[in-house]
Amino acid sequence: MSVYDIDSFLSDKEEREYSWRWQKESPVWNAQPGAAHKALVKLEKAGMLTLLATQNFDALHEKAGNSPDVIVNLHGTIGTSHCMKCHAKYDTADIMARLDEEPDPHCHRTLPYSGGMPCNGLIKTDVVYFGEALPDGAMEKSYKLASRT
Repeated sequence: MSVYDIDSFLSDKEEREYSWRWQKESPVWNAQPGAAHKALVKLEKAGMLTLLATQNFDALHEKAGNSPDVIVNLHGTIGTSHCMKCHAKYDTADIMARLDEEPDPHCHRTLPYSGGMPCNGLIKTDVVYFGEALPDGAMEKSYKLASRT
């Protein structure tokens, strides 16, 4: 089974269910910022950090207190999810809380043009899976912030 492979996620319900279960059981949910995370917050507050480009998707920089203005999550974040059809945003913790009832989460948002029917698109964490591009604007934001230093 693959956890972070977009082709598997899109094509196989069992793969999606495995991916969601694996992510729910990940130690990332209980992880806390360490000394290095806290040091980066101090550097930002001192005006010495204007860009924090990270490949980590655990949101520990945000938990530690770094500003979203300086953080670029190049590989996305596990803290939020989205509908792959209508792009509705979700808090991943809310999805995880309902995973026993809905092991293959789908979007329940009612779209204005659907005649009252739910969107029913696949929901995926905002982590970049193998086979996906980086998040929109991530590289541009990195270049912009890096050019200010």
